[in-house]
Amino acid sequence: HKTMLMVLDNCEQIIDAAPLVAELLAECSGLCILATSRERLHLRAEQRCNVPPLDLAAAVDLFTQRAQAIAGDFSRTPGNQLTLEAICQRLDCLPLALELCAVEIDLLSPTQLLAQLQAHSLDLLVDGAHDLPLRQRTLRTAIGTSYALLNEEERSLFRSLGIFMGGCDWHGVAAIATGRVETSAHPLHSTLHALVNKSLVRAESLPNGEQRFSLLETIREYAQEQARAHGEETLLSQRHYAVYLQLFRTADSQLRGPEAATWLARLEPEQDNLRAALLWTLEEARYADMAWLLVVSHWFWHLRGNWYECGTWL
Repeated sequence: HKTMLMVLDNCEQIIDAAPLVAELLAECSGLCILATSRERLHLRAEQRCNVPPLDLAAAVDLFTQRAQAIAGDFSRTPGNQLTLEAICQRLDCLPLALELCAVEIDLLSPTQLLAQLQAHSLDLLVDGAHDLPLRQRTLRTAIGTSYALLNEEERSLFRSLGIFMGGCDWHGVAAIATGRVETSAHPLHSTLHALVNKSLVRAESLPNGEQRFSLLETIREYAQEQARAHGEETLLSQRHYAVYLQLFRTADSQLRGPEAATWLARLEPEQDNLRAALLWTLEEARYADMAWLLVVSHWFWHLRGNWYECGTWL
């Protein structure tokens, strides 16, 4: 009969305990429960509050504080401000990632840190405090803990989504997931919804009403690692290339007609995916494939005024 607040942390680890939470709430009228979880508990009494990453200013402040705790002479200056902001953005402004990165400040300058993060961020974020739980001492382990809780269909789709740069629309999800492990009980949209609910995939609405799905950059890097470990990287790259070759081939004729503005807006979010597909063909010496992609995207580059970038690829 008491009025009480109960805090339950990391409920995704024990999601089967949700019915007990519901029973407590039903039997104890004065009880409120604050539960943190990567996944919804799916209870009628649940009021969901998403916790986003830090905003950029707060992220830079946190990184600076943690860096100063490691190296007392470290300070934020006009000369390193932009670099610190780039570090925080590369780490998605995630507090745990920022703390793990700041530990390296006594060995690497901010510029060197940024270069290392752009190459292999998960290899750098491995030296957490010993009074942290084991799953939080490296970012790879922290993400891996959530990955381990997925079923096989969810893992397969999660690995596939790591190929996209800057996210994708539903068409991209469906195209890249061709041939994935799937049963009639787990259609694609249900699997994607599960990944969104478990906070591994972000869904946002664009101004035109379309839904776009993306992974935080550190999570995307983990998905790519898993795809590589499963021998899927080449196949996913081939499918990714085919998706954007077809998209820009279709758009090429539309961009020359009355629907040009609509198609420009549709292609705008896909520029990073176009660049990723071009880079893959270049690195794999698939020059004919690269030429075809440049042919169908040339008019898009032209309309956007990106003549220099288009010329550089050529």
